Amino acid sequence: MTDVDAAPPTGSRGDAPPVSRDWARRQRRGHTPRNRTGGVGPKGVAVYGFATLVFVAGLVSLVWKGWETSLDIKGGSSFQAVTDPTKPGYEAQVKPVPNHLVLNVDAEGRLTDAELLVRIGAKDGGGSGVIMPIPGATLIESDAGPAELTDYLADHGVDAAVGQLERILGFAITDTVTLSPQQITEMFSPAGQVTFQNPDALIATTPAGDKEIRYGAGELTLAAADVPAYLSFGSDGEAAINRSVRLGIVLEAWIESIRANPALAPKIAPLEPVVGEGQVDLADLFTSLAAGTVSYPNLPVQTIPIPGAGGAAVYRPDAEKIEQLVPSLVPYPTSAFPGQRARTRVLNGTPDRDAAPRAAATIVGAGAEITVFGNATGGTKDVTTVEYHDEGAAAAAEKIASALGVTATRSSSQTEAYDVTVTLGADFKG
Repeated sequence: MTDVDAAPPTGSRGDAPPVSRDWARRQRRGHTPRNRTGGVGPKGVAVYGFATLVFVAGLVSLVWKGWETSLDIKGGSSFQAVTDPTKPGYEAQVKPVPNHLVLNVDAEGRLTDAELLVRIGAKDGGGSGVIMPIPGATLIESDAGPAELTDYLADHGVDAAVGQLERILGFAITDTVTLSPQQITEMFSPAGQVTFQNPDALIATTPAGDKEIRYGAGELTLAAADVPAYLSFGSDGEAAINRSVRLGIVLEAWIESIRANPALAPKIAPLEPVVGEGQVDLADLFTSLAAGTVSYPNLPVQTIPIPGAGGAAVYRPDAEKIEQLVPSLVPYPTSAFPGQRARTRVLNGTPDRDAAPRAAATIVGAGAEITVFGNATGGTKDVTTVEYHDEGAAAAAEKIASALGVTATRSSSQTEAYDVTVTLGADFKG
């Protein structure tokens, strides 16, 4: 086993849990540091909820496709004497799949909404990807008190806001970039325009106090220069979450146009991240997404009406549903801070070489960060086992074991390289 880094010193970053970005970056590079687990617009709201339900319903097939593709192209580097992946005792480190957070801001630099972008598979097509809008109205609950994501970012800064999103999503975000109206226009310019179905008429109040329809419901075509204004527009009296619904609709229509005609792909220069390392090439990312299969899940939220606020509501992230989505969002998630996810070694003790990737989605969905894939020694195992190597990982191991239909036990071996070992046996039918 390779040497492991020490856990970072504890501290606070904004109001997020103790976290070290350097530590998280080492995680994403493949190191495994020590840690311990421890009004107007009802149609838009309906679209948001329905799309989320559809995505959850199709989770199993999406997860398997994502894992299969990811394994094909990511693989891992062997650090054991056994180098043949078909032989007993082979083990390899898992390379995390990068994910990218895009913060869309208005002309004043204020966040409107965001999206998470993930590419799984080959850049030139055949892979899959995810584009998940994240509402600026997402509720952040911190020591500083509850606030919408837009306000929290304005008050505490990008780094702290990203930390809160990492806490909500349950994994580390690789890098974050901002997109200004000018950059959004530049991105859409090669396409010239985008045509999509606008779910609701969007209403504005004139200086004279009159109501007027700014954007009509139904098919709508926007020139590239008009896209930023549409994406940042808040219709009078509508649910705040509707704007992110429209963001997803626009992005999907745009991606489809690029798929039909690659010449419409963006040509925006790579961006320097506001959080993370290395330039982010959105042109390359969106082009490769258009060449594959893309899913557009919504961030699952619970709508909580505010008493006496005239129908206004807050949108609290639904932790349980988000956890279920993680395997299809980021097949190989890493921890944003020590203990966020249980570092897990998965060994295949069956003759079926596909058993591990089929089990992986279940294991990740139960809170694991898979750091090692490999084959068990000593022949085929009759039963699946889940072992924890330290008492501090017992609860995390039991959650993983429960998802696999077994009971966790304490391992006789101790290691600081991972928290939990899952060995798949012949009883695994996933």
